Amino acid sequence: MYVFVLLCILTAEALRSSRSGCTYDPQPCSKSELYELGKKIWREDANRVSAGSGYYLNLQSNTGRDGSDSAPQPLFSRVDSSILQKPTIKAMLALFDNYYRDVGSPEDETSSERTENWNFINSMCNTRPVELVYQFLLRKKIVCSLRNFKSKLYHIWFELYPRRRGSIGSDSSGFEHVFVGETDSSKTLGFHNWIQFYLQEKEGNFNYKRYIGDLKQSNVITCQFTWHDKFKKIGGALVGTSPEFDFAIFSLTFLTKVREPVFLFGTDRVKVKCYGIRGGKIGTCYPILL
Repeated sequence: MYVFVLLCILTAEALRSSRSGCTYDPQPCSKSELYELGKKIWREDANRVSAGSGYYLNLQSNTGRDGSDSAPQPLFSRVDSSILQKPTIKAMLALFDNYYRDVGSPEDETSSERTENWNFINSMCNTRPVELVYQFLLRKKIVCSLRNFKSKLYHIWFELYPRRRGSIGSDSSGFEHVFVGETDSSKTLGFHNWIQFYLQEKEGNFNYKRYIGDLKQSNVITCQFTWHDKFKKIGGALVGTSPEFDFAIFSLTFLTKVREPVFLFGTDRVKVKCYGIRGGKIGTCYPILL
């Protein structure tokens, strides 16, 4: 009986692959290939904004003990409000209120929220950065069609899972962790999106403490902060990039399974780390300035 069921499953998979033209034979990807592709994605990030025009940072100090406040002023001096009206940013912002912040609080996903998730995926796939990733993954036979690509993106970013072992219900997703942020006990988890930094600081929920490192201005910020009074010892985010750029780079890194690739974003060398979680979904992705 078991063998019969297994044969039925394999036959169904073969028929689906045949109908879609799929050949699941992923080719290995090298760090140098991702490095070159990353430069193209950077050049074609049409919605990226620059420091001193679209946004203004006030980094202040990098001294002080962990948790001490060495930056009495806000991190963002100003952000051009027109940035928030860009279509892909609006598609991202529509998702920010879909999650319970605390790990351990099961998510109650509605049909309208799933529709917003798909709207975001479709919005991303209509941009050049994500299109470049799709074309690369197609050549490498990691995906076999646009429909398959979108399904994989939904799976790794939006399908829910329990972040803690033994949790009752699914309380997290890759998107929530990376783009929105989560809290657990006294800590902030994830939270790797600069627009969320800005919005939460504006609402009084984000308290920037100090930057970490020697460079005072780049396309990456590494810093300490609290969010809803929950401390983040080391937090990192790309700054000024569009949602589609972050989504493209993180998805590329995760789906190719290249360990800690290094990219050149402008003049900055940036390492990207991604870790998976149950069922091949994104646990976290974040940038590190080298």
